[in-house]
Amino acid sequence: DIKNVKSCLDTVLTPRVFLVGYSLSLADVAVYSALRVYQGISVDGCQNLERWYNFISEQTLVKNTLQRFPLDIELTKSRQADVGKFIELPGAEMGKVVTRFPPEASG
Repeated sequence: DIKNVKSCLDTVLTPRVFLVGYSLSLADVAVYSALRVYQGISVDGCQNLERWYNFISEQTLVKNTLQRFPLDIELTKSRQADVGKFIELPGAEMGKVVTRFPPEASG
């Protein structure tokens, strides 16, 4: 339940500036990204979570990244069906073809 998650984050962030350690970490970026992308999640009403969210939003690294990759880009455009590439296989019957991949250079 998102209310429990927000409440837990709010409690964890009471004495902290960052989720882990004393500087911006992957944990901060991951949680911030999830809250930002899923627009149905609001930080309103959670004082510490809101403070943290606004603080992370103002970090130079985060600002620069958001400028390069704005959220308003349609996510569906980048998601294309993974249909693969098909070539004609003379005499092949559907479901009875075994393909072999060449070995990788690394062995």
